[in-house]
Amino acid sequence: MSWILTLAVAVLTALLGLFGAGAVAALAVDWYRISLFEGGSGFFVIFMALGGGAAGFLIGLIASRV
Repeated sequence: MSWILTLAVAVLTALLGLFGAGAVAALAVDWYRISLFEGGSGFFVIFMALGGGAAGFLIGLIASRV
């Protein structure tokens, strides 16, 4: 039961990290003037969001186990 709750917390923090990092990356596209050429800004936002989701999962997993 403990690991099920741990994974639930990790998934929730991963979703929060995913959407949070995606929102910040979308704002950073304008700030850093990342080009729309060949989807450069889209790839930037997607990869930053995925990185935020992975970081959120690890942080949620570690924090809930501690």
